[in-house]
Amino acid sequence: MRKNKKEELLGYEIKIIPDKESGYLAVRFPDFPGIITGGYRLEEAVKNSQEALELTMDTMKKHKMPLPKPKTRAASITPWSNASRKPTSLSATK
Repeated sequence: MRKNKKEELLGYEIKIIPDKESGYLAVRFPDFPGIITGGYRLEEAVKNSQEALELTMDTMKKHKMPLPKPKTRAASITPWSNASRKPTSLSATK
């Protein structure tokens, strides 16, 4: 049985790394070292990373390149406590 596109994306580790100065959220996939994307809001970073992963996987399939097996099924987000400044969109509102 063939997997649908969403099922195919499951299982790959995603790392979200906030930039301390700009607030940019860099996203990378350890199983796909060529993918580096991100955004200034979490929603934007996740959307961009999903698109980048889908495009990479489609291109690899088109060129008959094997997809890497997922090494882990985890997500990693670097805590903001290590950052010197949080973007205002992530600050608590009163």
